Amino acid sequence: MAKYKSGEMRFSELLNSVVLPSFQRRLVWSKTQKEGFIKTLSNGYPFGSILVYKYKDTDEQDKFTLIDGLQRYTTIVDFQNSPEKYMNFEDQIEKLYNIFSRDQEDTITVSVEKKIKSTIEKKIKEVIKERGNGGTDWQWSLADKLKDDTLSGYYDGSDQNTLRNVTTIQHDIMKEIDNYIDTKNIIIPFIEFIGDPDELATVFENLNLGGKKLSKYQVFAAQWSNNEITLNNLPFNTKLLDNVIFRYESLIDERDIDIENFDAIKMKDSKNINLAELCGALGELILESAPVFWDDKNAQKEDKANSIGYSTVAITLGISNKKLNEISKMSSVFENNQILEDYVEKVIKEYKELNNYFERYLRHPGVSDKKKFENSSIADFQILSFFASLWTLKYTFNEDKKSFEYISKYKNIYQSTKNNFIYYLLNDVVSKRWSGTGDSKLDQFYIENNNRYIKTIDKDSLNESLKKWWDERSQSGSIRFEPVSKLILTVQTSFFLPHYKAPSYDFEHVINKASVEKIYKQDDIPAGSLGNMMFLDSKYNRSKKNTNLYEVLQEGHRLDDEYLSNTLYPTEPDLSSAMVGLQKKKIDSTKTKEVIINRGNHIINNLISNLYK
Repeated sequence: MAKYKSGEMRFSELLNSVVLPSFQRRLVWSKTQKEGFIKTLSNGYPFGSILVYKYKDTDEQDKFTLIDGLQRYTTIVDFQNSPEKYMNFEDQIEKLYNIFSRDQEDTITVSVEKKIKSTIEKKIKEVIKERGNGGTDWQWSLADKLKDDTLSGYYDGSDQNTLRNVTTIQHDIMKEIDNYIDTKNIIIPFIEFIGDPDELATVFENLNLGGKKLSKYQVFAAQWSNNEITLNNLPFNTKLLDNVIFRYESLIDERDIDIENFDAIKMKDSKNINLAELCGALGELILESAPVFWDDKNAQKEDKANSIGYSTVAITLGISNKKLNEISKMSSVFENNQILEDYVEKVIKEYKELNNYFERYLRHPGVSDKKKFENSSIADFQILSFFASLWTLKYTFNEDKKSFEYISKYKNIYQSTKNNFIYYLLNDVVSKRWSGTGDSKLDQFYIENNNRYIKTIDKDSLNESLKKWWDERSQSGSIRFEPVSKLILTVQTSFFLPHYKAPSYDFEHVINKASVEKIYKQDDIPAGSLGNMMFLDSKYNRSKKNTNLYEVLQEGHRLDDEYLSNTLYPTEPDLSSAMVGLQKKKIDSTKTKEVIINRGNHIINNLISNLYK
């Protein structure tokens, strides 16, 4: 006999009939996961059931206890209270900015534009937040809030046409929120366990055993199995076929599984692959062509190849990254072998162009043939946006010929835009621009034709972004090197690579790890961040151990003064003062933090100076 029954109820009913048990797990969903779930609800897609139970002999025996589904439940509640955290208002921000900057567009710098848009976004969210806290939809709320010093000279609320436009945009925002999700009427599927409460732990454990879910790319692979493409012996056609065959053979060898309808010899003879296999194989070629961004040893290489391959095809065909399933509608583009060959060659050429551009900035110092690159803090969507930027400036799709053709006179704007990438890379990493809804931001480049990289980021704006990041980062304790600091230090070091003549260099603490590892949390010492990191010759790193470089010198090693200067290594008096404070009976880390914070600022100043020479 089944020990459960299933049903469904509206979320408004669930709110009134459920209690949260004390043994329920902590909230562990990330911001991205919560945003993804809300997007699922907004699209009207199905989602998993919650598990509930009615305890007898309790004060609330007429209510359900939520056993599994807490994170879905609390995310919906959070959206009800704070929809501004989940929704994108970039279109409305852009409309307001265009209204306020009318007739002044040519004189507005990147940093001023950034401040104006930031203020507009802040005020929109304030209006929404007040509404969620029981406020009313007063039609002049946004208009009043926009009377901000930052917008002085652009908006003062006196122009009636502007006022009407602002109130209309506010109305549209509120209407969009109301239409995004009707939370009260969301249908929640539930399973009610009706067995013994002692069995609940086992039931819960079984529900959360895990197992790898199908990725959307594997779902596409099943859907697109009939979109067949016949390859030939041209170089890239051959590489695509070899990648597909190698992938299947690797799966068989590594996981000891059978793959239905796969025969390597027959596939090599027929040269037939499907659309999903093409996207994955193209992704493999892209990863191989751009090692600056993607480590060949990545354990999730198959998923990464699919992700990059599918998104690249979508970009080149002008298909939204939110509608990858529409790629199948244009599979006929790849049926001509010569067009496919030419297409893959163009795609790989652009990724190699990106690879070569970023190699000088992201390569770790050292003269060894084995190159290492700093890429752990760079989001795939950001890399794809660089590709989309170059692709749309250089190529157009001829629908009649189903081919990709060069845009006339593209070279100057192509080159100047590419030269802007390093500034945007740093700016967007420290501002976390590509976290969350990266697909929407990526679409702007080739769906909405809004290539922001064409416009140069001015020196003051980038400096402000980096300093703001460092001000925040340097206030919290750390010991392990964090990715954004590693990226910034690597780019700063790139301007001095000829002076790094040893075979290899390691990331190393300036103020040694042993001196701070017991106190960095309680004293908020940013020991794993930018101001306490350096590249050190691997052989010195082994001999340095828990000393500093001045002490290593006293032990008989030679150290280049120019190297100390290039690494912005603290002066011997400053470093000695910091160490004395850490060695006192009553530890004083004040000087230690001062040395780290000052050095972080020096590194940023040096980086900005070299970037804008």
